[in-house]
Amino acid sequence: MPIDKLNKEPARPDTMTTWASQTLARPVVVNYTKLHTILFVFIGLFFIIINLLIILVNGLTPTSGLLVTLNGLLLLVLYYIWRRARWKAACFLDVAGVTRGDKRRFSWNELRSVDYLIVIRRGGASEILWRIELVFNNEKAWLIPQRIRNLEEINQIVNSIPAAHQKRLA
Repeated sequence: MPIDKLNKEPARPDTMTTWASQTLARPVVVNYTKLHTILFVFIGLFFIIINLLIILVNGLTPTSGLLVTLNGLLLLVLYYIWRRARWKAACFLDVAGVTRGDKRRFSWNELRSVDYLIVIRRGGASEILWRIELVFNNEKAWLIPQRIRNLEEINQIVNSIPAAHQKRLA
């Protein structure tokens, strides 16, 4: 993704209102792939089947109880990570602002910056864009490029935002 406007000065509220009315005259839905949801369901089924097999083969021993508990905790951690990404992900962009997965709305006038979180591959050979954070007064809305189906449309909108664009290491 090209990052044209790195370290641009923050925009004034009237500039953001004008930009939003011109760029987002038609509301844009961020279309996420369902792959991660499907994978999470399969991982959940895998853990449930493994736990049932542990109980069927070993019975309710302290060791099988510990294994089932640890598998359950791991599944809960994975669920929390998956759910957190869905809650913080930007789902809808319109003239008024951004709506996240947890239904919280943020006004474009509250936007402070656009942060590009970069991951550097081993050996430092290349950089990968991990996510884009739209930073508002005290909250963030995430855009996760690997999961967005209409990435070109979203990139055009994000690149045209008249706010400070910053590149950070994740």
